Amino acid sequence: MAEFTTIVVPIDGSASADTILPYAATLARLEGAEIVLLRVLDYNHPIYLASSYHVSDDDERGSQLDLPLGELLEPEVSRLQASGLTVHPAIRFGNPSEEIRDEAEKYSHPIIALASHSRGGVSRAVLGSVAASVSRSSRQPVFIVRVTNGPIEVDPIPFRRVCVLLDGSALAEAAIEPAITIARPAGATIELVHVAETYRDELPPHPPSKWFFPSYPAVIHRFERIEAEADDYLREIATHLQQDGLTLTRRVLSGDPSRQLLNYLNNAPPDLVVMTSHGRGGVKRLLMGSVADKILTGSQTPLLLIHNPESIMPQLQRELREIDRGTMAPSSL
Repeated sequence: MAEFTTIVVPIDGSASADTILPYAATLARLEGAEIVLLRVLDYNHPIYLASSYHVSDDDERGSQLDLPLGELLEPEVSRLQASGLTVHPAIRFGNPSEEIRDEAEKYSHPIIALASHSRGGVSRAVLGSVAASVSRSSRQPVFIVRVTNGPIEVDPIPFRRVCVLLDGSALAEAAIEPAITIARPAGATIELVHVAETYRDELPPHPPSKWFFPSYPAVIHRFERIEAEADDYLREIATHLQQDGLTLTRRVLSGDPSRQLLNYLNNAPPDLVVMTSHGRGGVKRLLMGSVADKILTGSQTPLLLIHNPESIMPQLQRELREIDRGTMAPSSL
């Protein structure tokens, strides 16, 4: 069973970045995990003096200004510790995305939790850029929430519905265990969701004349078969998981995956979406752009991305060899 023992939480001193704090606190309570509160500083200034636990900055006159480490992280650390959590401050220097990934690599069974905003203002653009970079390149699970306005409390966030997005592949099914890890202690219902790529919304709203669309009945029959196979697939997974005492529902959507998923998440938002960063598409999906990116920018639902390089790499390598031999054409962007 998947487990999370360390929650790495990057913040930058802004109220927007602090949006992640109540979610990180909730994850830590559910998993009995420790929180590492991380601040990544610019390459050039200030300079962290590890020996004295101070941060120094050279101003234009060359004089050195000392800032205690606590001034950077103490308010957030104190708030989290006051709620009974174990919190460790950490400061790193360099590129934020790279330093966040490197910090997470120090721990066993970590999860990176951070806030993101897709547009609006310089600070929000930076938050969105860092979150996108980390989500695409990290080997560790990444929990992302969209920035909200208003005061940030560290009260528990309820996880009542945890949605797992599946596409019929073993790679996508790697998201099931992490979802259970969160849903079981939270007492949440797990929603298994699969999109049958039937593209029904591209068909005429009324059955056309057989003279203009003679294959229409065959197309409808094929779509119905695809949807039935998708439902059978989810039923098989649900039956297996229910033996472990979990509460599950299943939902088959039909149409374009990104569009249908966004409609579903925006019309009936779950408390959390869990999915892998790569699924059935393999190299094709990698080149065409990620469904996760569209969910992140088009939905307010918190997203947990699971990366499974041990399973992904053999498939990618196999498909790349097929491209080299000319037996598989890469998709265009």
